[in-house]
Order: sequence, then structure tokens, then C-alpha cells
Amino acid sequence: PIKAIIYGQRSGSEMGKAKELDANNPRVHLIDGIGKMNTPAMFGGGKEKALKSLTLADSLFAVYESEHPTLPSWGQAEPHIWLAQIAMKDNDLKTARKHLEAALKVKPNSNWVNYLLMPKLEKMESIAAAEDQQ
Repeated sequence: PIKAIIYGQRSGSEMGKAKELDANNPRVHLIDGIGKMNTPAMFGGGKEKALKSLTLADSLFAVYESEHPTLPSWGQAEPHIWLAQIAMKDNDLKTARKHLEAALKVKPNSNWVNYLLMPKLEKMESIAAAEDQQ
């Protein structure tokens, strides 16, 4: 845990450099959002900051064009996957479903979505429907 203080600062510094180098690269904001989601608010992270970065990443993926065909092309489904997880934690099941379905449009064979997150969401939806009937 003590090393998190050292490496967290280094990671933040490198993220700042990445944003300076290519502020419109959606992968930079995706990784930043994931980091903020997993960093306590007292250390500069938290849900709200993660939502902002992940939403920005998603909007940038819609317009981003790589400068060269050999540059990376991964990550377009991931903002939706992470946004869905945040929505699931907030018990916002409609938003979670919307994001998981959007992720599957981009990456239909995503094992993460198909075999982990979607079944978890369906279980949550089933529980919520049963509670509504009571």
C-alpha cells in the first residue's frame, strides 16, 4: 500500500504528459478514467472524475482517426464497459444495459461483457423485478 503513494504520483505525472502529447486520443482518457475509478477521491480519483474521463473517451472514439494504420486501434468498447460497471454499482440498471449493449455493438465477442457483466446485470435485473412485484 505504501508504494501506491509513489507509483500513484508517477502515474499521474505520466498521464499529464500523455494528455499534453495527444489530448484528443481517446485511449489516454480511457486509461485516465479507469485509473480515477480505482483511485479514492481523497487521492484525486473517484466516480465523478471517472465518469467525466470515460464519457470524454467515448465521445472521442466517435471522431478519432489514427494518423497511421499501424497505430493502436483497441479500446472503443471499453468506455461503455467501464461506464456500465459504474452504473451497476449505482444500481442504475437501465444505463448499465445501454452501455453493455453499446459495447457489444462495437465488440460482439467480448467475453468480459458476454460471460461476466451481462449475466451479472441480468441477475441484478431479476432481483429488482422480483422486488418490484412484492
